[in-house]
Amino acid sequence: MHHSEQTCLSFRSDLTDQLEVLKSMQDAVAKELEETSAGLGRAKEARVTFLTEILEIQTWLKKAEDQLEEGVTDLQEGKDRHKALVAEIKEHKPDVEKLKAEAKDLVQQPSSSEEKNEILDSLADVTSQWEAVQEMADEKSEFCSLTCVVRS
Repeated sequence: MHHSEQTCLSFRSDLTDQLEVLKSMQDAVAKELEETSAGLGRAKEARVTFLTEILEIQTWLKKAEDQLEEGVTDLQEGKDRHKALVAEIKEHKPDVEKLKAEAKDLVQQPSSSEEKNEILDSLADVTSQWEAVQEMADEKSEFCSLTCVVRS
């Protein structure tokens, strides 16, 4: 075998080895890209779910605010409705806590600062609304207990 044939075979072997290394690297990058893409898909889905849940809670909070602001013509009926609303408020507390936890998880995921701000702003709005509804319900509960004492 001539030196040039030996060099050619050696070069071909080196190229084959390098090609295998490149193929292995390409496979690793493709796998990582697929995993990243799937993760981003899950993150997007989680954001959409979070914003949908925020909207549902905000809708319920608005309904609760409206109910708390309604006038009462029949005192007993008003007390019964208020008692039912207070129970509903207690039932929704875990939903609000869940949203807080979800928001914390979402802002830790890779996303734009605009998306993170949207999540935090939405959560701040719901938290503020939630606190206002609780305060209104507490005030109305105090009023109801005072009316019971006065009327008894």
